[in-house]
Amino acid sequence: MAADLIVTATAMARREAAALLLPAPFVPTDGIGTLVTVRPLPCPACGARDERRRWTVPFAAEDTAREAPGPTLSMLACETLTARAVLPIVVTVERVPELREARFQTRAAHWTALAPEAGPDHEKALAEIDASERWIDAPEDFSGEWTLPASTRLCRPASGWRQHRADLAPHFLSPHRDLPPRVDRHYAAVRRSALRDAYREPPPGHARPGR
Repeated sequence: MAADLIVTATAMARREAAALLLPAPFVPTDGIGTLVTVRPLPCPACGARDERRRWTVPFAAEDTAREAPGPTLSMLACETLTARAVLPIVVTVERVPELREARFQTRAAHWTALAPEAGPDHEKALAEIDASERWIDAPEDFSGEWTLPASTRLCRPASGWRQHRADLAPHFLSPHRDLPPRVDRHYAAVRRSALRDAYREPPPGHARPGR
């Protein structure tokens, strides 16, 4: 297992853990809040294409009528994210109005786009994705591609409980698990540890989970 992959995966796991603990913005009971428009991309690995999936808040379909412009998230047609995963996008565009129409992408979408160029050089591709997630620390000063620091899950019709349960398991990079399983296990352990530590002492500006 390449040391560079582990170092990069560690940084990404800690970043996702911190993002998951961001305080959610206030939304009135009769309001909706910021919506993130999903732009599905065909997946070259499994052939999945946009099947006009139903989206619930805070997601919105591309063809949904919008009263105001908002951020866009490109993602593979075969993946899905939790609502909590897009919290960094919502928080950022509400705090920095200039970014209200910013275009983001999932890790899987970015990984897929890099595949023809990076080839078997997984360390280089993962390092590029890691760099493109650093907007979360200082979005006002960031330039480049904007990748969402969030794990992904496979989205497909379930053929039984066993398959459905397996599909619910997150993968930090791609729903097709393109890296060695040991890297994903390491990522999950680091993220879990970072979240556990946050219960004891949340970082500045973050909410203590459950409160």
